[in-house]
Amino acid sequence: MDSGENVKKTTLFSIKNEEFLLRQIPLFADLSSEQLDNLGKSSRDIRLTSGQALFHQGDAAAQFFVLRTGRIKLFRLSEEGHEKVIEIITPGLTFGEAVMFMEQKRYPVNAEAIGDCRLIGFDNRVYMEILQQSPETCFILLASMSRWLHRQVMEIDRLTLQSAMLRLCGYLLQLAPATGKSKPVVVQLPVPKRVIASRLSVQPETFSRLLQSLVKDGIIQVFEQEVHILDMDRLREMTSLSEG
Repeated sequence: MDSGENVKKTTLFSIKNEEFLLRQIPLFADLSSEQLDNLGKSSRDIRLTSGQALFHQGDAAAQFFVLRTGRIKLFRLSEEGHEKVIEIITPGLTFGEAVMFMEQKRYPVNAEAIGDCRLIGFDNRVYMEILQQSPETCFILLASMSRWLHRQVMEIDRLTLQSAMLRLCGYLLQLAPATGKSKPVVVQLPVPKRVIASRLSVQPETFSRLLQSLVKDGIIQVFEQEVHILDMDRLREMTSLSEG
């Protein structure tokens, strides 16, 4: 990987220690033990510290990844140097696998650790060899990429059709436990507010004003990274406005 100098700790990966985790992930769930073992032989255990780059936009893409702990921010930079967060990767998710099928096999985004992270890096070439031997695995990968594409289409809809306030309300509801109850709940913002603002396509100042508007209306209270949702029903009502 071109940005290998950014990775402080990269060691051989033991597939046996993580087989249970990998079997929960669609890209690996139906691989035979032999296929999984072959993939593991070329894999790497990667550790990043907070703020450290995994790869940069335009780097040659030789690996895809599974996040074990921490969070990874995928983002692009505008010509003016403004950061746009494309996705926030959480533990158990894969990323970078679509690059295997691009004509120019270079990462289209930057990847940076939010907090300390542990990842598994898988060799694209070895996985492609498995795909050539296994039509079933090809269909699994196709389904995974289709789900990702659907999420991106839904995200475009949210960014173009919904107001910034509706996007914020929807984001808070995603963080809240799906209990269906109306009682107050406490949610933890998983990443810094400026990262969430970029993910929602608003400026940090706008994000702060939106939060304060919800506070003023008695819907939430904010304590650093902790948000107390006081009125779940009103928050749901505000989100449902976009569906009318």
